[in-house]
Amino acid sequence: MTFSSCRRPFRFAHALSLALAATLWTSSPGHSQTASLANITGIVTDESGGVLPGVTVTASSPSLQVKQVSTVTEASGEYRLSGLSLGTYEVVYSLDGFQSVRRQDVRLTAGFTAKLDITLKVGALNETITVSGASPVIDVVSTTPTTALTRETLELIPTSRNGVQALLTQAPGTRTNLDVGGNTAGAIPQFRAFGQSNGSWSVVEGIPVAQPSNSSGSQSGVYLDYSGLEEAQVSSVGNDAETPTRGIQLSMLVKSGGNTYHGGLIGSHTNSSLISNNIDAGLVA
Repeated sequence: MTFSSCRRPFRFAHALSLALAATLWTSSPGHSQTASLANITGIVTDESGGVLPGVTVTASSPSLQVKQVSTVTEASGEYRLSGLSLGTYEVVYSLDGFQSVRRQDVRLTAGFTAKLDITLKVGALNETITVSGASPVIDVVSTTPTTALTRETLELIPTSRNGVQALLTQAPGTRTNLDVGGNTAGAIPQFRAFGQSNGSWSVVEGIPVAQPSNSSGSQSGVYLDYSGLEEAQVSSVGNDAETPTRGIQLSMLVKSGGNTYHGGLIGSHTNSSLISNNIDAGLVA
């Protein structure tokens, strides 16, 4: 009797832990997917400022698995394209009796909501106005100051593939290992910002890769194939409630395919001809 009564609390606690684990397991993919997607919103009006319902808004990009995605403006002239993959987009607005407008080079990053308000002019159906070099779109949803390192940035920065330290170096206010020629690529990364050296939080596709209880200011075991990253975001202050710590948040996203065949190649090589020597005979003596 004593043994049976002692087992009941254990069974209840065990069942409760399994239920919590199942809940966390099923909720994690949703958070990961949402954090790695972007949106385009806006209002379409005519030259007098009146809203235009029924405008077809079409977005195309090599990053999409399909050729293009489209929607139609509502009675209020508003539209929304949600769940878009990261990349550069071309957005076309068309309506019978109005000149079509093509907006080029719209760069979307992770969790970014771009607001594009467009004005259509009365004109023939076959006329299209191409808008290029327009003012950059801004995120109208997020208030967190974040440094977004896109694939283009990662491929241009000389030290972009030297590890977590190279990613942190690009964000204002952060301090990490002193890197000389990539000599810290295998070192344990240090996370420091505004005098605080603990509470860092690193995630890949929304999945944590370090424990939140880390208080040493470093994260061991965070080693990734950085040539496979599509984007990295560094936030040193003002993180939302999804971040369980108060320090630097590093969010990394891996590359994904599209509807075109493409690839990349990275190579490195060095030999003695690239090494200089300033030890002359006088110093040797």
